[in-house]
Amino acid sequence: MFNPEQNRLAPTLAMIMAASLVGFITGYTVPLISLELAQQQIDTVYVGLLAALPPAGMMISSFLSPALCRRFEMGLLLSVSLVALAAATIASCLSFDMVHLLLPRLVTGLASGVIIVIGESWITGGAAGKNRATLTGIYASAFTGCQLAGPLLISAGEAYQSWTLLLVGLVTLACLLMLRHLPSGSRERLAERASWRSLGAFLPVLASGVFCFAFFDASILALLPLYGMDKGLSEVTAVLLVTVVLIGDALFQAPLGWIADRFGIRRVHLTCAVVFCLALLALPFLLASHIHLIVGCLLLGAAAGALYTLSLVRAGKTFSGQKLIMINALLGFFWSAGSVAGPVVSGLLISVAGYDGLLMTLFVSGALFLLIQCLGKSEKALLADEREREEEMDDISEAARLRLRAVTVRQNESALIVRARSSPRQRSRAPGSLLITALYLKTRRCAG
Repeated sequence: MFNPEQNRLAPTLAMIMAASLVGFITGYTVPLISLELAQQQIDTVYVGLLAALPPAGMMISSFLSPALCRRFEMGLLLSVSLVALAAATIASCLSFDMVHLLLPRLVTGLASGVIIVIGESWITGGAAGKNRATLTGIYASAFTGCQLAGPLLISAGEAYQSWTLLLVGLVTLACLLMLRHLPSGSRERLAERASWRSLGAFLPVLASGVFCFAFFDASILALLPLYGMDKGLSEVTAVLLVTVVLIGDALFQAPLGWIADRFGIRRVHLTCAVVFCLALLALPFLLASHIHLIVGCLLLGAAAGALYTLSLVRAGKTFSGQKLIMINALLGFFWSAGSVAGPVVSGLLISVAGYDGLLMTLFVSGALFLLIQCLGKSEKALLADEREREEEMDDISEAARLRLRAVTVRQNESALIVRARSSPRQRSRAPGSLLITALYLKTRRCAG
């Protein structure tokens, strides 16, 4: 499935386009539906529950993806998911009735989860060989850029809605055509089951970056404009802060990926975490100058995005095949957990310490990531420990097998001796034959 020699440009481009389509649809449909329901004066509780359906669907399908990949060809799964995503998007934009939106929003999440898990597994699994981080950076930049394009189209007006849906259909068709070049046989290569427990030791070093980014992303989307207005910025400028952060994320992932390929992925990962923490500490001092504030937000977005991007790259370098799909499913879960925890925890701290609590919370999340990386073992060390445990288990299994064999031989020996002593009929028909057999087994046992 992830053999670089078998990978081609067309399926790799299709993976990037499919994942970018998920980003675009998320950025377009979520705010559009929320605005339409708000105009209908629907209670915000129901609006929030409806907005939570796509992430919930993504969580479900992320955990189902490994099992689905064992049963079906990867090309078939992606094709069905893309068609379902396009159909659900069109259905979501044709009717803004609460009841009618329930199924399309859930299907959107289910299809998106499969596309993201398989797409990230393909890209990080060696599709570009030594340029793994660069390609993953391009993927992350494309995803974020398309996500940013969604709100821009909404602001352009309803006249562009039909053209937007047509664009979704055309991109879906292009992906389906390119997926025809996908190497076959992925089902057979992923048939071997892997244990979820075996991935547990790797989660702290790999999932902490994903959780930190999701925590940051969800927090700033909801609370950074409020922080800016609290510090004296105008409403327009405060809202633009989020856009600038996301632009920094979109612009710098590919260059940071290229740097990581040249200078070491883990080293660049840790450096970006340090820049992330320093940018948060510097942000209050940059508010006096709009230029300095823009530069600071660009650096903050670039460093934050790299926490996620390089976590994917490290997972792709560590695992392959079924294990890679499973670890990406787990990373998707931690992304969802961070997205939920971010606004909740940040909001609680803001209520206690004011809006400075937002930056404090985000700084602590970045510091925890650095702490986990410094205290935890590297992926190479963890893989070595895993191989050592497997060898020990093999030795224990072999010893247990030999003991079981010896016990079985002794039991057979005893049974034959008992039969030889207690059966006159057998002794008359074949004198000494059972005793001879017992002695033979005993000799064999001693020799073994």
